[in-house]
Amino acid sequence: MQGDRTESAEGAEGAWEGPKGAEGLRRERDDLKRVLVCEDEQSIREFVVINLKRSGYEVLEAGSGEEALKRYDEEKGNVDIALLDIMLPGMDGFAVCRELRQRSDTIGIIMLTARTQEMEKVGGLMMGADDYVTKP
Repeated sequence: MQGDRTESAEGAEGAWEGPKGAEGLRRERDDLKRVLVCEDEQSIREFVVINLKRSGYEVLEAGSGEEALKRYDEEKGNVDIALLDIMLPGMDGFAVCRELRQRSDTIGIIMLTARTQEMEKVGGLMMGADDYVTKP
């Protein structure tokens, strides 16, 4: 685990102050504030949303791909990161990823899914996702 160390007036390294945790990450990532969470399972979406909010992020929620794109447009593209489930009713996460990437080359896109097959991961990354996280 990484932690912060302090230096004394003489320049010697001081005691370990513990892990950086969410507070340290928030200070390092002040430019990443608004997250769009697209997950059709309400319990999973609520879990992700509450933890992001506790970490200081502003969170927009969507239960479908179409709703995610609508929320993105309502915010005039002012979204820093999109967390997208793949298995969604209607428009799937891959299609949402492709649409978001066409609208912005700066938004961070993370595929959040229960699927673990390597070809699906590669497919998501090829469609413009920046990372792929498997749900437990």
